Amino acid sequence: MEKKFLLSLLFISHLSFADHDEIEDLDFESLLATDVQITSVMKRTNKASTTPASVYVISNTQMLNAGVTSVAQALTLAPGMQVRKIDNNKWAIGIRNSAGRYTSKLLVMIDGQSIYNPSFAGVYWEALNIPIYDIERIEVIKGQGGLLWGSNATNGVVNIITKLSNDTRSTKISLKTGTTLDYEMSIRVGGDLNIAENSSYRFYINSQANDKSDISRQWTPQDEGEKDSFGARFDVAFNSDTSLLVQGDYTEVKMGQTLELPHPTTFTGSEVIQPHNRKHTLLMLRLENRLSDSANQTLQTSYAKQMGEQPHYMEKFQNYDIDYQINMLLGLAQLDIGANYHYNTTPFVGSEYLSSENDTDNIKKYGGFAQVSFALIENELDLIIGDKSEHNNLTGWEHQPSIRFAWRADNSQFLWASFSQGIRTPSLIEYDYNTQVNGFEIKSIFETGNDLVDNTRIKTFLRGSNQLKSERIDATEVGYRLQQNTWNADISLFYSEAKNTLSISPTVDPLLVPSIITLLQMGDLNGFSQYIQNQTVNFNFNSDSKQRTYGADLILNWQVNASANMTFGFNYATQEQYRVNNDLLEFNGHIKQAFFALNKKINETHNVMFQSRWEDGSIYRTEDFIAVDMSWNWQYDRHITVSLTGNNLLEQHHLEYARSNDTFDVATYIDRSFTLGMMVDF
Repeated sequence: MEKKFLLSLLFISHLSFADHDEIEDLDFESLLATDVQITSVMKRTNKASTTPASVYVISNTQMLNAGVTSVAQALTLAPGMQVRKIDNNKWAIGIRNSAGRYTSKLLVMIDGQSIYNPSFAGVYWEALNIPIYDIERIEVIKGQGGLLWGSNATNGVVNIITKLSNDTRSTKISLKTGTTLDYEMSIRVGGDLNIAENSSYRFYINSQANDKSDISRQWTPQDEGEKDSFGARFDVAFNSDTSLLVQGDYTEVKMGQTLELPHPTTFTGSEVIQPHNRKHTLLMLRLENRLSDSANQTLQTSYAKQMGEQPHYMEKFQNYDIDYQINMLLGLAQLDIGANYHYNTTPFVGSEYLSSENDTDNIKKYGGFAQVSFALIENELDLIIGDKSEHNNLTGWEHQPSIRFAWRADNSQFLWASFSQGIRTPSLIEYDYNTQVNGFEIKSIFETGNDLVDNTRIKTFLRGSNQLKSERIDATEVGYRLQQNTWNADISLFYSEAKNTLSISPTVDPLLVPSIITLLQMGDLNGFSQYIQNQTVNFNFNSDSKQRTYGADLILNWQVNASANMTFGFNYATQEQYRVNNDLLEFNGHIKQAFFALNKKINETHNVMFQSRWEDGSIYRTEDFIAVDMSWNWQYDRHITVSLTGNNLLEQHHLEYARSNDTFDVATYIDRSFTLGMMVDF
């Protein structure tokens, strides 16, 4: 696989050195993201190149040039992101840790509004259906973000920033179709409002459908899907000091899927074909006010509703959030203070596979943060210290302190260091729910030599516990950035130790084995069958494990000439989980990724983008794979753009995710695909 990756670089590299006249709209600093203003690290506007954190910004231009059709796919453009496709609908995404379908250590937001799901503390990526052309940028923060954003941001933050409606005052239509994408159709209409002088709006409708995969790991693929959404955004500037943002989105998703659920009598994994239907509603209001030349304040209120229907699980959650923040200059110091209240209704709906242990019907959080930044050496060395304290009704008060150093060695070199503690609170599945899973085989406990007996399965449950503690992660990070005339480098090293890490241990009735032996010695197979039907094996969630994670990220950007730029990346991480007793949730192993991207503007109307990722598959129980994607964009005239995109070009299909112990989903092989698109701007 490494050889294929290197050959792909050599094959494409000659395209980069062709001489071209300077193209005015290609700005080197913009291409290298050195002048990009970001908000997710400091919770206020800050220049990316001088931010004391590992940050990568995916621009709107990158997403359009790459021909991506979803936010999840767009994240493959960020070096070091773990983005694995489970089937044609579902994704496993993570940062600095193994990705999973139900990853709970990555905070994901849209314009600062969390889209967290309380059942597993993660995100249904397939329910995100934002038109790509209306996304301004995606800010990817690697490392802890709990000081500003709260718990469950221990490995990173993804903030999807959409465009101001003032920048989308036109009508745009986008049409796409392909070998795996049946169709994608979207329309956006924007214009001015008559409320105030600088006020605008936009409305959008987006519809997408995909075909099912060709091959599955087991049984016949059923992963076709449909997504329909509509939304609106309003930006109102009442005067130079006060502005208002109001936006809302509604999405319906119908995803075909094949599940492996326990049979009601044999408890073996059995094929269940039934779609996963979801309805998501998001509403947000944000009021910003400048108090003086040195102070401003922000009030944000939001509402989210998630409804999901599957054979084994029904969801109906509502979130209410209020956040207030004030930023001010006090002499040479920058002070940021904020408070938040979060209320989540979590009514339980049972099924034959799911029950509730504690009937937890709500989650409440409230707290605040304070952060101060000041110069230890003026214009050279800064210190940023702060703490986020938050109370929740599951584990009580939690504290997340942080200290950062930022050193501008000279105009071309920037060094930073961070020391922080992050918190991951238990999800409802871990804290409250009892889930029936595929049965535990008797031969896993002891073997009799009789296959009929040894292969018999016992009813098995995954049991939540209200005794779980919050996972605490102490993290150390250091980083270095070097900016030269035509290239830059970004290096970061990280090390973290976590305690109270989630683990699973089995509990078996001590009389189980003696009773089975007695019945078999008596030759009473009917009695044995009846006895087994009434027994259970419980896998209990515990918080008595520890985990250590360490690794490095490297990103190199090179502006080859006025019309071509390259990005090289390498990411390595090791995660080690250990526990005194047996733990069936250990994910020990290495994460390795090599990344290459080339964007080439052939002339004023044609652009080609090439990207290649090599990834180690051991921690996902797959082969190593290399994904090669290529996209061509043709600006036919000032109104029409045509695109052709190919994904996974080296192989007809490959498997990206085979770790079935954290999901009931049956993974499929990801097919080579081609997508043809046209965008019309009026």
